[in-house]
Amino acid sequence: MFCYRPPNSCAEWIDKLESEMDNAYDKGYTIIFIGDFNIELIHVTNAKCTTMLEAFSLKQLINEPTRVTNTTSTLLDHIYVTDTSCVHEVAV
Repeated sequence: MFCYRPPNSCAEWIDKLESEMDNAYDKGYTIIFIGDFNIELIHVTNAKCTTMLEAFSLKQLINEPTRVTNTTSTLLDHIYVTDTSCVHEVAV
């Protein structure tokens, strides 16, 4: 799966995403979920998103900034998996 969440999107996007994840999870699929969530993971957390990801046992593979400027660094691009053994390498 992949996702792009525009910065101005409505809060209901997470409910739609959760429904899609629930469908894949119920079918027993290995989930690899990649996207630009426009949710900053270094300095800010999104409780609803975090709860959903934990419910599906998704693990975040990116742990360093993906957008760096002279004044800021943010982690907006995410890679989540249910089975880390299916990923051999991750780089930013």
